Amino acid sequence: MRYLLLLAFGMGCSGGDGPDDPVVTGAPTSGFPSFYGEPPKNLWIISIDTTRRDLMERYGGPPGLMPFLDQLAAEGVALDQHVSCSNWTMASVLCAQTGQDGLDLGFVPRLQENTKGPIPDTAHGLAYWLREAGYYTVLSSGNSWFSREWNMDLGFTFGYPANTGNATSLFTYGLTPLLAARVQGVADRWYYHLHLVEPHAPYNPPDQYLGGLAALPPYPIDLSVKEDHYDIKKDWPDMPPEEQALLEKHLRVRYQAELRYMDDQIRAFFEQADALGLLDDTLVVVWSDHGEEFWEHGDQTHAYSLHSGENDAIAFFWAKNIVPAQWTEPTSHIDIAPTILTALGLPIPEEVTGLPAGTAPADRPLFGLAVSKEGTVQSVRTPTRKLIYTWTGGGKEFHWIDSDPGEWVNKYDPEDPEVLALWDLLLPKVEAAEVLIPEYRPANPGP
Repeated sequence: MRYLLLLAFGMGCSGGDGPDDPVVTGAPTSGFPSFYGEPPKNLWIISIDTTRRDLMERYGGPPGLMPFLDQLAAEGVALDQHVSCSNWTMASVLCAQTGQDGLDLGFVPRLQENTKGPIPDTAHGLAYWLREAGYYTVLSSGNSWFSREWNMDLGFTFGYPANTGNATSLFTYGLTPLLAARVQGVADRWYYHLHLVEPHAPYNPPDQYLGGLAALPPYPIDLSVKEDHYDIKKDWPDMPPEEQALLEKHLRVRYQAELRYMDDQIRAFFEQADALGLLDDTLVVVWSDHGEEFWEHGDQTHAYSLHSGENDAIAFFWAKNIVPAQWTEPTSHIDIAPTILTALGLPIPEEVTGLPAGTAPADRPLFGLAVSKEGTVQSVRTPTRKLIYTWTGGGKEFHWIDSDPGEWVNKYDPEDPEVLALWDLLLPKVEAAEVLIPEYRPANPGP
């Protein structure tokens, strides 16, 4: 494998391993990501549901758990301090597609009410902007929150109804109309978005990936059934410690097996797409919508809190001629769309509030908002500190995320100058959210 040197601009950017591919020619383009020769003209996004960033080996996870994703991140441009804007799919995807958070968009999805909308008529996203620029756009999603059912297609030319099949089926569903459109000459430039529901609960991969269960005593409930999985986790607080420990081990083994299965399927996608010539002039973007908890903060699955297990996310870019690099300053889902548009040489619409990666001030605050399983929660973070505020009950947490990335220790002190500074940033967001979701009321906002 060849090694390339990228002379970074600004803070936080450094070189990485280059792809072992002979197509890398020409001088690097300007910008970030940058490319050898002309930038790719096509776009393939693979967004992955419910994937914990800290389980990639790149971020301290087990070696060999997701080797192909680790390889792509090393060969491409990785955003190494990336966070979602929320903790569940509809809210997170909306940010990534529109380049705005819900407050800027004027719409806050509410999981508890199964909110269909109204997503503002003025809301546009990547699919709309790329279609306006002449792209043929295809969506194949395994999660109904990211589909026409909830008005979330936001401009795709072709979109299958959300399908709960495995990733391989979803890949084929989207690939078929894309190939047909190319043959018909209507997809000279294309954007294919593949949203994988795996590894979402109930963590039910093929049996060959579940060998780790053989080392554990059996668990009496069938955790491969979604209803049983969700029911048993509700019983957690009343379980004896030994049953809690066994349940957690079973769920972690099953979850990691899902990650291995997902990684193998993505590797197969790449081999098939490359054999069809679809990777020769294509920017591939991989991101996760949110993470998953395993009782680190009292809950299991997601859509509960904005702690790192649920809020940290994966984001990286890959192309055959990309200049490998990493960006180590914080980025958010609202930055994905403007970074892609810039990489493709397209203008960023005025309504976008995210920034292309590499252009934001290092100390820019990033905000989170979720109206999910336990009401409304908001957060603000800087590169080293994070404030989490839960509307119900007025819960407040302050974490030193530079030394405590798992957010185990709550250092909240209402007289701490750092806490007060973060409240100055967060309170206007709380007030704006209250206007948009008047059915909720924040308890004791402020220090």
